[in-house]
Amino acid sequence: MHINFQMMCEIRSNTSHLDTLETSVHKLDRSTSESLTRIHNRRSRKALSIRMAKALCGLSDLFIQDVKAYKRMHECNGHLWQEGSKFTTYYCRHRACPLCSAMRSAKMIEAYEPQLSKIDDAYFVTLTDVNVKADDLRNEAKRFSQNWSKVRRNIHTHNKRNPHKSYDLRGIRTIECTYNWKEDTYNFHNHIIVSSKETAERIVKLHLKYHPTANESAQDIRKADEGAIRELFKYIAKGMTKDSYSAQIQHNIHSALKGMNQYYPFGISKQVSEDIDELQSEVIELNNREYGVWKFDASASMYGDWIEADGTPLLGEWRTDKKSRKFKRMIKLVDKQINHEQSDEIKRKTSETISDEDLQTLRSNIRFCIDNGIELF
Repeated sequence: MHINFQMMCEIRSNTSHLDTLETSVHKLDRSTSESLTRIHNRRSRKALSIRMAKALCGLSDLFIQDVKAYKRMHECNGHLWQEGSKFTTYYCRHRACPLCSAMRSAKMIEAYEPQLSKIDDAYFVTLTDVNVKADDLRNEAKRFSQNWSKVRRNIHTHNKRNPHKSYDLRGIRTIECTYNWKEDTYNFHNHIIVSSKETAERIVKLHLKYHPTANESAQDIRKADEGAIRELFKYIAKGMTKDSYSAQIQHNIHSALKGMNQYYPFGISKQVSEDIDELQSEVIELNNREYGVWKFDASASMYGDWIEADGTPLLGEWRTDKKSRKFKRMIKLVDKQINHEQSDEIKRKTSETISDEDLQTLRSNIRFCIDNGIELF
């Protein structure tokens, strides 16, 4: 049996209804297991987030508002306030934060999946153009936005003039940026889920018209499959590959795209804001404590854990599942850059502090002390 995009969305959205067929014991076990998985995944993101914030705060070209934003990112989920099984924490809401990005993606999927499920012939489109340098990235993003408006106006005008052969313009457009490590350039592009192949092809044709430098073969149209929604609502940028992480690249992207929306619905109603709440609570069946205040320690349990005042870790040892291993790898990449930058900073300060002139003065002072019987220490 062929399962289309609409059916996949309906299966995902109706999963909660299947729970009613289970016994209360099975639901409790599954709920406990899911909440434990969520809190372990949250710890993984927190361990990565606190290190990214440290690396970002160490950059030399930051404005004061950037420093404040990255310090808030450092404190994101830094404390958990426990009341029985309810845990409350603070979110920084920064796009660079892995914790907040995951919350934002989940929020967008929950809000727009019902509408996207009504598109029975959905296609996934990628629109791109030539790479640009960091200084040109913001203008490139604005150019994409302006030209997308032209694309929509062109299609709307066509539909009015040709009602018998109109294009079904419904879907969501998102923005994303990647980095080319070899050329030191940035590729800004759009991902779109849109109704019908004909509309997708029309969008690409108009995109090429308004982006004369774009390569036709670099544009992509494919049938929306099971991973389309996840691809659409993923992070805007990470500044990371399998082998490297750069806080400077991450900062350049987020700084250039600051103030711009990441998600743009068209032909469907806007459901929610992209922002997430600063304070959020979640029920987690974790321990028997009535109250507790847990503070995150990046050195606890190897990569990090929330610790109570009496030294008790909230979760203890890290899991060894595939997702945990993935986060461990990313954490090591960020730690590697932090250690490298700290080493460079020490060398820089050493070379600045002890110049040849200072060294000569120091030697003269030491000789004076020795000749006059003055103790050095």
